[in-house]
Amino acid sequence: MFRKTLAFVVAVVVCAASVPALAISVPTLEDFDTGTAEWRQNSKAVAVDWFENGGPDGAGDSYIGYDRNLGTSTGIQVIFRGQDEFDASGDAFVGDWIAAGVGEYSFWFKHNAPAALAVGARWAKSANSPGMSFTYPTLIAPGAWTLLSFELDPSIPGWINEGAGPTVADGFANVFAAVGNLQVYAQRDASIPINTTVSFGLDKVLATPEPSTLVLAAVGGLGLALVTRRRQK
Repeated sequence: MFRKTLAFVVAVVVCAASVPALAISVPTLEDFDTGTAEWRQNSKAVAVDWFENGGPDGAGDSYIGYDRNLGTSTGIQVIFRGQDEFDASGDAFVGDWIAAGVGEYSFWFKHNAPAALAVGARWAKSANSPGMSFTYPTLIAPGAWTLLSFELDPSIPGWINEGAGPTVADGFANVFAAVGNLQVYAQRDASIPINTTVSFGLDKVLATPEPSTLVLAAVGGLGLALVTRRRQK
């Protein structure tokens, strides 16, 4: 009896190990049309604010944001968190991005700092480590919504591997096979006075297939209709 039970347990473990990680559906969009979708501030315990109007599309376009004191550091500061532990966006972005064929990640970002800011994206597993990050190559000017798009290709220079493997390619394969947390970060320029309070905004977080694939789909008459709204839990 014991041997049969042991064999059953081993079989279950083997089967569970062979089940692939959940792959997100692409395209997947979070446009914050009904609320904050459980996204958080730099302090993950604090919810962001929701604004019914004023997003990239103007009147009637909702977005999330809040005011943050940049303090004294010129290092990287997380501004927005969409994390698995809070079921951000109904966990629509959680899973195996590689199996899902995610080729591009983008979002609209806005700030009113007195100077341009370095802004980037970070992806991490649900435990928030290990992670991968990428700083957008162009400084983001204040006062207007800016679209930031990231091609998810580890061969592109600029990726930072945060302990996910000996090489960037290893780290990329490790993290993007099981994405749990999304973060948007910024860096205070030294020209900005310390303890400056800045208003930040975020909208239309989007994961899509390879850009060329999306273009072909649009030509086929699907266009923006392909963009799915976040899954409901």
